[in-house]
Amino acid sequence: MVASEAVRAEWGRRVVAEYRSAATTHALVGWLIEVGASPDLVRDGLRVVDDELRHAELSAGVFAAAGGRPSPAIDRATLRPARVEPVEHSIVRACVECFCLGETVAVPLFRRMLAGASEPVAVSTLRRIVADEARHRRFGWELLDHCRDIMPSAVDSVLQAELPRMKAAVFAAYGEGVGDVIPEADRAWGLIAPAEYRAELLRTERGWWARRLPTQPASAQSCR
Repeated sequence: MVASEAVRAEWGRRVVAEYRSAATTHALVGWLIEVGASPDLVRDGLRVVDDELRHAELSAGVFAAAGGRPSPAIDRATLRPARVEPVEHSIVRACVECFCLGETVAVPLFRRMLAGASEPVAVSTLRRIVADEARHRRFGWELLDHCRDIMPSAVDSVLQAELPRMKAAVFAAYGEGVGDVIPEADRAWGLIAPAEYRAELLRTERGWWARRLPTQPASAQSCR
């Protein structure tokens, strides 16, 4: 099936996003080692790094199969998260932004993409990503619970100061569109309509995020 420019643009974007996720998680793992976090969490984080690299490779395969040339360019400046604060705050920020928000909403989003896909290379790639994203989501929430145990003040500080901005950034990236129709040929390659992105974001906001990301400090209400 001949792919549209929209398909190539989307899969090119996914290559960059997955590679950037690998870099961010790699930095997070280093910070976890720095604070003496649970070895099991560190190993889980390293597995996520490997997963994200694999996702980038698979997405590049879909991009190429769709006629994409050359390989998407990746800005090196975006691959090393700056740390200008205590390491505990950097850990919590990466945990919440990349995993409790990003990976949590990625699970239903990729499932929805897979449900409409029929192009074999897109289907196989999305199946692998869907299988991994649920585990990445679990890693994020387990890490947040660990942070609440060993650095509760950092969790309170980051959630109070940053959570509204983080949520707004997710909606700006994925949830601004209103159209609910895209060409079936694009859907076959794993694309979904803007309104579908927004629907999943709203569902996640009312569910996972509302239950597990309180904006009040732990001293004011239970965080568990």
